Amino acid sequence: GLGLRVIQNAAAMLAGRGVGILFSAATSILLARYLGRERLGEYGAIYAYLALYGFFATFCLEQILAREVSVRRNQAAELFRTGTLTALGFSVVGATVAPLFAPLFGYSGMLRWLIVVAAVDLLILPPFKLSGIVFQVDMRLWYVVAIGLFRQVLWLAAVVFLALKNAAFYEVIIARTLCSVVELG
Repeated sequence: GLGLRVIQNAAAMLAGRGVGILFSAATSILLARYLGRERLGEYGAIYAYLALYGFFATFCLEQILAREVSVRRNQAAELFRTGTLTALGFSVVGATVAPLFAPLFGYSGMLRWLIVVAAVDLLILPPFKLSGIVFQVDMRLWYVVAIGLFRQVLWLAAVVFLALKNAAFYEVIIARTLCSVVELG
């Protein structure tokens, strides 16, 4: 029944969080050792700066879409299409404004271009992930957990590979963006 599905979903979410924390900790430690203080600071600064524009990514449509799709299941495809296109419009604005304003916050040269690449990950791709809300509506949250853990494993593997290769800093930003593209797929 419904109670069992709620318990299963809660268990999947809790287990996923626990395992995710372990993967995240391993990735963070490895990334910190590989990048060093200065580059890790730049890495963090790039993603912190883009987080300021994060509201553009989906324009807070997740909750609205979850409710509307659960109420109007027969119109789910149309709702997701409209939500995705609306959010994509806002995300393009955010991905355009962030690099334009970057020099005002001290980001110039290569860091500004890295902001453009990272903006694809944090601002452009999220609207395309809105259709994943259907797992929430169908109470199949283990799909969301599995996809999230897959991305974390992929990112950990990428960081290991980059560290072994002694890759350049810009390759870290590109690799993270590519992990998001694979997750979307």
